[in-house]
Amino acid sequence: MKKIKSIRLQMGLSQTEFAKKLGISQSGVWQAENGKFNLSLKTAKALQKIMNESGYKVALDDLMLE
Repeated sequence: MKKIKSIRLQMGLSQTEFAKKLGISQSGVWQAENGKFNLSLKTAKALQKIMNESGYKVALDDLMLE
C-alpha cells in the first residue's frame, strides 16, 4: 500500500529497518507496501505507536487496505 511506503520513506527507514521496528520480515513490509496483504491489527497498532512517537500522526484506517 502506497500509504505504508510513504510513511516508511518519511521516517527515512529502509524496508529492513522498518520491518525490525514492526517485528515483521522485510518481505512482509514489501508485500504490505505492494498491496499483497493487509497488516494485522497488532502490526498496524505497532506502526501507529512508532509513528506517534516519531511525531507523525496516523490513523489505523490509513494503515489498512482500502
